[in-house]
Order: sequence, then structure tokens, then C-alpha cells
Amino acid sequence: MIVKPGTNIKVNKSLLTDENGQMTISFTAGTPDVYTIKAKSEGIFLGASFSAIFTGQEIVVSNETIISGGNVEDIATTDYKFDADKLNQYGIIIGFSNKVSPGTSELKVKDGELIGTEAKWEDTQVTLTLAEGKKIKHDTTYIVSLTGVKDPHSRDLKQNTVTFTTKDKIPPKISGGNVMDGGKDVDPTLLNEKGIVIEFSEKVNPSAWELKIEDGEIIPTEASWEGRKFILIPLAGKKLSYKTTYAITFGGVKDLARNLLILNDRTIKFTTREKGVLQPTLTLSSSKTFQVSNPSQKVTYSIDLKGLNKFKDTVTLTTADLPANVTADFTTKSVELTEENASQKTKLELTLSKEVAIKTHTFTILATSGDNLTKKLSLQLKVEDPPSLVETLELSADPTSLVADGTYTALPIQPAPKHYR
Repeated sequence: MIVKPGTNIKVNKSLLTDENGQMTISFTAGTPDVYTIKAKSEGIFLGASFSAIFTGQEIVVSNETIISGGNVEDIATTDYKFDADKLNQYGIIIGFSNKVSPGTSELKVKDGELIGTEAKWEDTQVTLTLAEGKKIKHDTTYIVSLTGVKDPHSRDLKQNTVTFTTKDKIPPKISGGNVMDGGKDVDPTLLNEKGIVIEFSEKVNPSAWELKIEDGEIIPTEASWEGRKFILIPLAGKKLSYKTTYAITFGGVKDLARNLLILNDRTIKFTTREKGVLQPTLTLSSSKTFQVSNPSQKVTYSIDLKGLNKFKDTVTLTTADLPANVTADFTTKSVELTEENASQKTKLELTLSKEVAIKTHTFTILATSGDNLTKKLSLQLKVEDPPSLVETLELSADPTSLVADGTYTALPIQPAPKHYR
């Protein structure tokens, strides 16, 4: 084939082909010499993807059958990450340098689950279509394994696996911190001392930010980016005030794959509490903090929870330092406190095994709310030996005698008292 300068050549089955499986190469010769395409492999036909453009030499291609082409490529030969959406739509295509006889294929997550697929074998490629309900996920590494695949000379493939990684297309979002969008009654003293902390769902690159009073002045700040965490500290003399609404705005926060922060998280608004307003809290108490019991018995403590200062949250009860060979069970382990139902009761039942130590034990009940407020209550349990058994004495009596364990004893008869009128 003679190629003149300025000629377009169409090449099929290439990693760079378009959606129709073709690409166009345009080249211009450095000199007016003609260009020749030659390819040989000891009599074995070479596909178009093995053609080469050069001058004055032949290219000799090994006749060894290898994995070549398709819509994924092994991570050993490329840093490119592939689009999971397109793989789900068109399937995973593995190409070969020669015609092959069908074998078996397997797709799995690296160090993870096996994924069901249906394989369609053609002369120089196999297409793996995912089973119903299965999807290739973003930012995940997969391995395609091929077994029993032979070339026209019944030889095994030189390479029988393809490991590839999909693109990370999941945008980062705000996952935690000491302020949240729409937050109210935030303590400004804590933010002034410790800084405003915002945590992202994944590591992000530093970007522009702004802290300002809502519809007001910008607050000068100093910021640090530590992986997933962003810390914002107001500069000296520019402290956050009570009963004020603030807005933090981010510009261009991206993860390492350059996915932008989700739109709803690009601005955070929160309002600080009024000065002197008491913080919501709760109390934990028991009407009887000291109990006595014996091995193989049960003992119950009455537990009182009370919310103060408009406390509203679910409180979870747990125990700590429980004696060995004792199990604990709360009547209600999660207690909902509201302004309307600020006081709630529950019970803690301890079950003692026969191996429990004879001594006075001290243990703790913890009441933890969703905002990590924890209250502790110390309780005591005295375990004693069971009471000793007392031998019984059978007694029977008549007016003049007493029989004790079969021994007869006469009793003196007392004269009846005299009565005078």
C-alpha cells in the first residue's frame, strides 16, 4: 500500500477509535517521499491495528497472541481510568491480536465479590455484558480473568488477566464538623477557641472560601486544609458574636479526581445562640444507687432521665465496668426526651450467675445523646452469700405435754386463777 503525503488512513479496532469503532489518522510527510505500510508475521495475517507507518523498513510483529484493543486496558500499561457508565452501557470489551477460540471469563472486584456476566465471543474479541441488577461502580478496580482461550495454533494467551480502574465520578460532600447548614444555638465561644471545623466525605484540594455575616461584612479568617478536614479560625479582634447568622461559602472545592463539591454544600449558614442562654442538657439519676443481692439472683435499678433547657434528643443507655458474670438489660435502652416529655423512666435489670464474686461491686451507667453529650451515674451492687439453712424442729403440744422430735416431756399444770366478786 502506497501512502502519499496528506492522505487519510482509517484504522479499525483501536483504543482510540470513536463510537463507531473507527479513527482517522492524518499525516503529512516531512519530505515528498512516499510512505509504505508493511507488516508481516511469518505468514500469519495481521489486523489493521498492527499496521505501521514508516519509511524504508519492515516491521516484524511477534506471532504470539496477546490481549490488544477493546475498551479497557491493563493498569500495568496505562494510568487511564475508565468510565463506569459507558462500560455498563456497552459492556467490557477485551480484544486479541489474533483469532481465538472461546474460553471462560470471570469479572470480579479486586479483593472483592464476583460479578455475574454473560460473554459473547467473536473472532478477535470477547464482550462481557453484566447480569441483570449488576453494575460497574465508580472509583473501583476490577479484574477480568480468562481461562482456556487458545490462538489458531492452540497456544495459550501470553496474558490472561486485565486489571482496570474506573473513574471517580462521585462528588465530595460535607459529612460532619461542629457546624451544620441551618444549625441554631451554636456556641460562638467554642468556635472562637477551637475554630470552625468542617469535614468532607473524602480528601479534597484546598480552594477559596469566605466567612461573612449574612448580608453583612466579611470576617477575616485563617484556614487550614488537612485531608478531609477544613478548619477556619477568625483572626484576633474578629470574633464570632452571639445571636448572629453567619455564612461560609466555598468556591471550587474538588476531590482528587476533580469532582466538584455537591451544590447544596457549597454554602453553610448557621446562627449563634443568645448570650446567657443556658445550653440544653440532661440529668441521670436513680432512686436507689446501692443494692444487695445473692448469686443466681436478679436485681433491678430504677433509672430517671430528665431533659433541661429545652433538651430534645434520643438518649442511649449503656453500662461500663459491669462485674464479671453479671449481665445487664434495660427495659428501654433508647429514650426519647422532648420539651413536652422531658422526664422519662426506665429500669436496669442485672442477672447474677452463681460464679459472681462475693464483694461490693461498682459500675457505671452512661446516657449519651446524639450530639455526644454524655452523663454518667455510678451504682453499687453488694453480693452476699445466700443465708444459711436452719434445721427445723417439729413441735406438737397438748395442754399437759410437749413432744419434741419424739421425746415426751410432761408440763406442770398451773391452777386456774381465782376470781372474786
